[in-house]
Amino acid sequence: MSLINLREHNREANFVATTLSFTDEMELLVLHPGEGRGFRVALEAVNTNFHLFTLLQGELIGGGHLPGEPLDEKIQGLATGVIPHEELTSDQERFHFYNWAGLLPDGTLAGQDTQTWIWGETHPDEIPEFEGTRVVILGSPVLGMRAWDSNFFANIHDALRSSVSVREELSAEEVAQWIERLRQAPR
Repeated sequence: MSLINLREHNREANFVATTLSFTDEMELLVLHPGEGRGFRVALEAVNTNFHLFTLLQGELIGGGHLPGEPLDEKIQGLATGVIPHEELTSDQERFHFYNWAGLLPDGTLAGQDTQTWIWGETHPDEIPEFEGTRVVILGSPVLGMRAWDSNFFANIHDALRSSVSVREELSAEEVAQWIERLRQAPR
């Protein structure tokens, strides 16, 4: 029986399919050129990129790695699975999220060029790779306000624990090298 047919006959099949589609054991390179900072982060049980954005902002700001407005404890708890999702709430961007092509050859960020944006509705495994590495570029918010509701970032079961954790902070020299490689890359 196919998964589509199984979903029609068993209401738990969709939950299982969704859980199996979560991103586990993925590493991302995250660069914030404006701050001259870079990180290798690990993902566990991450659903959509909106989920990634919430978890990443919580880790980088809440962990003291980057300046910004910290996440509310409730939002952080919903995203990690510590707090059950009982009512709709929302999170908003503290950074704008670009793929590697969002860093332009002149060293500026692509701004309104939507082809360089990481879309929240997609999944982390859809973030384009640069030389075999998935790269996320952080910049200042581009839109007046970009927000997403908890249906996009809340963990779906209290037994799951979603996380983004910093595995390594890059040195200033490593960040500069990555930025230069991205600037020089053919588009």
